[in-house]
Amino acid sequence: LAIAPGEIGSGARDIFFRGGAFQLQAALFWCLHMSLLDVAKQPPPAKELPKLVGKLMHAFDNMKKYAKFLPLKKLAVLKETGRSEYFFNWIEHPDNGEYWQKRECSSYGKIAQPTYFFTGWYDILLGGTLDNYKRMKEGGGPEEVKKNLKLLVGPWIHSVDLPQKAGEMNFGIG
Repeated sequence: LAIAPGEIGSGARDIFFRGGAFQLQAALFWCLHMSLLDVAKQPPPAKELPKLVGKLMHAFDNMKKYAKFLPLKKLAVLKETGRSEYFFNWIEHPDNGEYWQKRECSSYGKIAQPTYFFTGWYDILLGGTLDNYKRMKEGGGPEEVKKNLKLLVGPWIHSVDLPQKAGEMNFGIG
């Protein structure tokens, strides 16, 4: 038995506040994507479904418009759908304080399974995946687990769900 965490941050904050700057487009994309998944898992009443999905898809198609909306704390597409309340928590806590520290992974020593990390050189979460690997190598679990710790970094970007192009490089379908 093994685990294979891939393309992951080492903490919730480093996913959307890379280098301290809020990554609005990444956060908006994530929230819209998660909202659609949430609708699929927990749909509203049937008569409300087309309107809700239409609103979310419109936001996807017009992401640049929504990314320019101010103030962010009143971003209508996320407020009205009620599916991404965490977005508003993120923008209320821009500093790396208690809110984010509670969400940090600090239990590397409790992981008892061999672990195979994977990420891409052009993955937006490359740093987080490497950090997790390093933390586990230095302080995680029993020696047997550390001995069986693996890392794969390949020539790709973050996800098969996203365009496979980074700059001039097109990696095709993974």
